[in-house]
Amino acid sequence: MNGKEVSPGEVEEIKRELSKKGIYYVIVDRKGAEEIVANRRKLEDAFKQAMLDTLTSWRGLAEERYRAERAKIYVNLGNDDPEYLAQVFKDGEVMIRTEGDVVEIGGHEMVSFGYVNPTPWKTPREMSEEEIMKWLNRVTSKLSSSERAIFNFHAPPYGTNLDLAPKLTQDLRPVVRGGQIETIHVGSKSVRSIIEEMKPMLGLHGHIHESKSFDKLGGTLVLNPGSEYGIGLLHAALVVLERGRVKAYQFIVG
Repeated sequence: MNGKEVSPGEVEEIKRELSKKGIYYVIVDRKGAEEIVANRRKLEDAFKQAMLDTLTSWRGLAEERYRAERAKIYVNLGNDDPEYLAQVFKDGEVMIRTEGDVVEIGGHEMVSFGYVNPTPWKTPREMSEEEIMKWLNRVTSKLSSSERAIFNFHAPPYGTNLDLAPKLTQDLRPVVRGGQIETIHVGSKSVRSIIEEMKPMLGLHGHIHESKSFDKLGGTLVLNPGSEYGIGLLHAALVVLERGRVKAYQFIVG
């Protein structure tokens, strides 16, 4: 903390604030900090362990609170998440990774996919549109009926209310015109194509944090609850399903 000693109480307060903002951290002494700064491999190892420890603690909390109720929390890695994080959810009873599988939810089937089309930031889980389409065709072929299906795809469909993001310059700065940030559509064309082709009941999406919205593609309702994890807010969508249709939905923040 600016080279000054901090008390145990101050350390705990810093940890709480970092955790609220979704920031991974490690606690080291001055020598350890200097070693991490000087050695990129040590920095990467420390970051990896911090992510694994955080996810493991979340899993433990979920198991503790919901195992007795036999509740299920279906989770997926996003585009920013290194693949090794999936090991945390192996053999989970409450938090269960769903990517590549068909999951039955109250008489409806859900398929999930966490990769996205290429971004300027070259995140760990990106694919070309051609690769995305191959994967989506493969996983959706496992459905018994697409009309009652839920497509839980991290990338939003291209050209909708769900995929508007700031247009960027070559050095990744937002383009401003007339005092306003210019936006463009950045979602996946493959995701849009598979939704238009298979006409699922519901599409659940994320990825574009600033594009909280809903839209319709044909008869398919698609939702992106947005994200403000950096200030400790959880955005979600509460969806009520009934006999092969979306009876109601509401965006919620907690």
